[in-house]
Amino acid sequence: MTRLGFSSIEKRVHIAAMLGRWIQLGREDSPVVRPFIADAASRVQRLRKGRYRRALQESIELAMTRTGMKPG
Repeated sequence: MTRLGFSSIEKRVHIAAMLGRWIQLGREDSPVVRPFIADAASRVQRLRKGRYRRALQESIELAMTRTGMKPG
């Protein structure tokens, strides 16, 4: 994602959620995408608490569930 120029946390979360959906559809192997999702999750944890952070966390958790990183 760094090579693609994604610096905004929202874009990183959006890409991670899209990758989680892609995996759920069986298009790619989970281990390939998991580092992207983990990176976005760690960046979200560094944000101040509030609605914005909660909304991003929900997207990340959904992506984690879809990839098998977190039990559904």
